[in-house]
Amino acid sequence: MGVNAASDKGRVAMVTGAGKGLGAAYARALGASGYRLVVNNRKREGEPSSADRIVEDLGNSGVEAVAEYSDVASAGASETIVNKAITAFGRLDVVVFNAGIVGEVGWFGTNDIESFRNVLEINYIANVQLALAALPHLKESGSGRMVFVSSAAGLYGARGLSPYAAAKGALTAFALTLSDELKRYGIGVNVVTPFAVTQMTEDDFDADGEYAKPEDTAPAIVWMASKDNPMTGQIWVAAGGHYRRAVSVETIGGAGENTAEWLSENVDLLSSLEEIKTFPGAQEAFRDIFSEIIRSQKKNNQGES
Repeated sequence: MGVNAASDKGRVAMVTGAGKGLGAAYARALGASGYRLVVNNRKREGEPSSADRIVEDLGNSGVEAVAEYSDVASAGASETIVNKAITAFGRLDVVVFNAGIVGEVGWFGTNDIESFRNVLEINYIANVQLALAALPHLKESGSGRMVFVSSAAGLYGARGLSPYAAAKGALTAFALTLSDELKRYGIGVNVVTPFAVTQMTEDDFDADGEYAKPEDTAPAIVWMASKDNPMTGQIWVAAGGHYRRAVSVETIGGAGENTAEWLSENVDLLSSLEEIKTFPGAQEAFRDIFSEIIRSQKKNNQGES
């Protein structure tokens, strides 16, 4: 079934970290698709609110939107952000978990444990807290959607960014777990890993921002948010209007002499990607390899008899 913007008109979406960059692009794209919006962005003392600016822009386009100023990692922020949606619109259908920081850049060993705690608190723990606060309302929606904005760093690692990569890896694993647990409530949970030249990333790319604009990744968010999209538990890479699905895979592998020497001698065969397997969860991956163990054991027993 295709995504129909008309069926999403009037649904309520919340986007964290939506005052600029990717979050602002996501809020604008959802607004253009008929959503009513809660635009969250931390308000810094003595500075104008970027959330207010986005809400004003949306209002000028005929979009119903309200600003919310919490720091997502502060005490009680999750409940405050969710209550804003319920107070303003009476419901909540979609949460886009976008707020995050890169943190300190440096090889592992040059940054202390506090740099890990800080990044994990904002990029992971705050999102867990928000998911908990939003969950009852997303269940009530009947077609609730969680869209987690992660990173390729959480899939592959990223040199110089071990705290960030660890947090995004945790976030992705958390989202995939929720996708399995929450599908019985009609809640879709998916992950987008965007590449875009923003204030956060402009120093990392030797690229023209015109070829990797935040708004070029926004269709993925609208797609994942739609009530017409039954997809759950998927990771999509989005950049410059290009899209790829990302999956974890395991090779077919094999068994033989259970020794380090045998592994060393057969590493090429065991790691060959000519045939691969994918799994919807860790339990399924374990059951698959356990079934291989049982089959191998039965074969060996038959050979001995």
